[in-house]
Amino acid sequence: MSTFAWLDYSERQRRRMLEVVEMFREEGTVDELGLGAARDALADTMFPGTSTLHTRPRYLLFIPWIYRILERSRTPSDQVATALKNREVRLIGALDAGGENEGVIGIEARAKLKRFPSVLYWSALGTFGIRQFKGSQQQYHRSLDAIYQQRSNLPIPEADVPSGEGTIKTWDARVPGTPEGWLDATDFDLTFPEADYLQQRILEHAPGSYLAHLVRREDEQVDGDFAWDAPHAFTAPPTVRNHLEHARNFSELMHGAALLYNLILAEKVNDARTTGAELDVEGDRRDEYRTMLLDWNGRVEQRAESYADWNRAGFWALVRERNPLVSQRTVWFVDQWIAQALTRNGEIADDETARALVAEREIAVKRGLARVSNLRALERWSGASGVGQLVFRWPQGRRYAQDIIDGLSRS
Repeated sequence: MSTFAWLDYSERQRRRMLEVVEMFREEGTVDELGLGAARDALADTMFPGTSTLHTRPRYLLFIPWIYRILERSRTPSDQVATALKNREVRLIGALDAGGENEGVIGIEARAKLKRFPSVLYWSALGTFGIRQFKGSQQQYHRSLDAIYQQRSNLPIPEADVPSGEGTIKTWDARVPGTPEGWLDATDFDLTFPEADYLQQRILEHAPGSYLAHLVRREDEQVDGDFAWDAPHAFTAPPTVRNHLEHARNFSELMHGAALLYNLILAEKVNDARTTGAELDVEGDRRDEYRTMLLDWNGRVEQRAESYADWNRAGFWALVRERNPLVSQRTVWFVDQWIAQALTRNGEIADDETARALVAEREIAVKRGLARVSNLRALERWSGASGVGQLVFRWPQGRRYAQDIIDGLSRS
């Protein structure tokens, strides 16, 4: 137990750990070359309060609704975790009964679910000022008995003040009221008051973000494969457009490193097979990755002028503003790779310097578990790992914004 005690004190690290675990299930997003720190810094800048584990923004209301029920019934600290789980399981059934079949966290696992929405959204609830208790979820649970005692010593609140708030606030008093029967059947559609509330929380607590810009544009659909492709990108304030340009350049240029990494592994699988090794990797994917690298080279050449004008010092300043712990090794690797990408003129697949750069980076990140140097680790390669372009939580940000915009149209 003591091995994981730190999770109680760092919600940020807890969320990061859960995201890493989830990413191992998605071959296109695995961070094989240690780019996560820079990627997440940009994602936090553009879409604060989001996570790759999030599905729909109405969970930002479901969770305080459940906790308010528990607080008003004065559920003791030693019983609140069980009571919370029971209601979150009930919420899964309610969403199912309401006709939702996508985005329901735990729709298959139900009571066996390991990570309930209250865990996944805890940090976001604090980011947007919906949760006003400042500690971790475990600390909140342990504090409830003391909170009840302190509240019992306060004057009875006036009729228009939500029960249990007083001067000891755990949840924002402006959270919209609970719909009737919502724990029997509900859906993800935000009502106008709910959408308006979430819009205001985002505008207040993340005012300079791309997410705030998206939810302001109430008359537009949120489209685009990437954040920088959306129509909203062209109407964003200059600072947000600058963030998007950093994200686009980083995503496009580093995509080549991921493709070359997978080409190297495909070649190593082929070499191992020629010596009699049996690896559970389907087919020979060397030509596929060479073709993908050629396509990538063509795209890089088309945007060469934009890359040449890219203010990389400004990029790293933005990254380090969000995450001062980004290592100098990471900065060096990224800068070296970009230098190679912009000077090889389509020959990157066979460039020994670029190959060594990628191989040495995986070894530096994973040490003895690096696939480029460990046959047993190579055996666990699926044939495609980390081949997708970085999207910086655009699917989650787009979903948040679209749900809020749709809710505002229901006035």
